[in-house]
Amino acid sequence: GSSPSSARSQSCGTSPTNATRREPRPKHAPQSSVSTAPLTRSSLLKGASVTTSPLVLALLRQAYGDAQVGAPDDKLKGFELKEEDAEAERNFDLTYGEVLPQGVTKLLGPERMLPSSNARLLLDLGMGTGKFAMQAFFEASHLEHVVGVELTHARYDIAAKALKRLAAKCYVRFDCQGDRHGLRLLEKTRVLELRRGDIFQLPTELIARADAIIMAVAFPPELIPKVKQLFGNCKQGCRLLTYEDADDCEVHNGQGMQ
Repeated sequence: GSSPSSARSQSCGTSPTNATRREPRPKHAPQSSVSTAPLTRSSLLKGASVTTSPLVLALLRQAYGDAQVGAPDDKLKGFELKEEDAEAERNFDLTYGEVLPQGVTKLLGPERMLPSSNARLLLDLGMGTGKFAMQAFFEASHLEHVVGVELTHARYDIAAKALKRLAAKCYVRFDCQGDRHGLRLLEKTRVLELRRGDIFQLPTELIARADAIIMAVAFPPELIPKVKQLFGNCKQGCRLLTYEDADDCEVHNGQGMQ
C-alpha cells in the first residue's frame, strides 16, 4: 500500500486543465446574459454527461471533508446561520443550495461559462461555503484569479476553515495568506480569494475585469435595480449565471455585454 506521505501527495496533486447545480430551491429559475446565445436552464443541462476529475474531488474532500462534497441538502452545513447574520437575514433572501461537483464541471465547460482559455478572472458573488469557487480554481487552470464573496458570517467561516485546512494539508503546493479583506490561497502566481462582505460594495474595477460571474442568489424585488446596476459595469463578453434576468442591464463602462 502507499505511505501516508504518498497518499497526501496524490490527493494534493497538480490540478488538471480545463475540464449542474443541484437546485437550491430557488424562487426564480437560473438565467444568464452572455456574449453569444443566452444560457437558459435547459441549455445548461443539455449535452453529454461530464465527470469531475478525481484529483479535483480529492482536493475538495481535503478541504471540506468527505461528507460535505456532493452531500444531500439535509447534510449540508450552509443552512445554519449565526447570530451575527440576523440583520442580513432580515434584509436579504438567504435561500441556500449548492452546486454538485459534476454540475460545476459542466458549467465551467467551453460551451457555457468559460468559452475561452483566455479567461483570467471568475467571480462567485454569494459563494455560500465556497465550494464552487474552490472547484473553479482547481478545474480551470487558466484562471489566474478566482474571487468568492459571501455576506453571511456562518457560510464564510465554513469556506475560510476549508481553505485553511487545505493549505495545511497541502502546504507544499499551496500557501495561505490573510488580511482585513479576507483569505487567499496561493498556487504560484494563481490566487483563490475569499471575502466576507456585501457584493454591492465591491470595487467597480473588479466587476469590470471579470470574464465570468456566478450570482446564484435570489434577491428580493427591491434589490433588482442594484443588481442591474452592478452588472452594468461588466465588460463586453463577460458571461453571467444568475437567477434574475440580466439581459436588460444598463451599460456604464462603455463596453457592456452583448
